[in-house]
Amino acid sequence: MLGGRLFRHSMVNVGAAVIDAASRLRADIYFMGVTGVHPKAGLSTGDAEEAAVKRALHERAAETIVLASAEKLMAASPFLVTSLTEISLLVVPPKTPNGVVRALRAGGVKVQRAQMPPRP
Repeated sequence: MLGGRLFRHSMVNVGAAVIDAASRLRADIYFMGVTGVHPKAGLSTGDAEEAAVKRALHERAAETIVLASAEKLMAASPFLVTSLTEISLLVVPPKTPNGVVRALRAGGVKVQRAQMPPRP
């Protein structure tokens, strides 16, 4: 953890201390979660401080990969993190409808369906 206050509902640290600590990091890959993934509205979340922390971590990473569950796709939350064009990859559930994948790709992001592990 980088410090700051912990938002227990989303298990995210927020505040100036986190952003300050993030400014001294360099990451190869940042796996980011958001509450909204929309082709026009971009990547978003429901809290301004959380969005600021996610932006700071994203800016310090060589690549950002977003992992999104079905209910987050084609949704927009109040606070912008970044546009779809600014991330390296969006990973969506395996059964995401083709129309949703096409719409997200049209928003400028590389989309990959998650792979289900083989059953033993």
